[in-house]
Amino acid sequence: MKTIIFLFIIAAFLQSSFIPVNLVLIMLICRCLVVEEKTNYYLAFFIGLLLGILSPVNLGFWPLLFTIVVKVVHLLRKISLAANLLTIIPISFIILLLISFFEKTLFQASLDFKMIIIETIVAFPIFIFFRFWEERFIIKPELKLRIKS
Repeated sequence: MKTIIFLFIIAAFLQSSFIPVNLVLIMLICRCLVVEEKTNYYLAFFIGLLLGILSPVNLGFWPLLFTIVVKVVHLLRKISLAANLLTIIPISFIILLLISFFEKTLFQASLDFKMIIIETIVAFPIFIFFRFWEERFIIKPELKLRIKS
């Protein structure tokens, strides 16, 4: 979990300073689709606060939006279609489009479809990374090791 938090912090700094892609939101969507835990809500709230501090947006906008996104993704994960690997593409496209629409209405930002498509394409490798990370490096509590004597 420490590595995931470190990656989210790096993504927040990159998003607020250099890269116009919404990396934190993409990573959050992918993590919620891979792992359904209560810690996703805490992660969304605190990374949203960090992003709110680093960006020139209202401080409560990103934490509120990220926690709503986590709840929606957890609800979408319960659908049997969400078990497919390629469902990350339509789910991330719809969520990113809605977030861009909210930014457009609240902050008079431009709605850039090219950037939404780029963010959707970037979501697939990030999803593969998170799935690989959770399968290979995270020990699940139901795993029991036996010592042969």
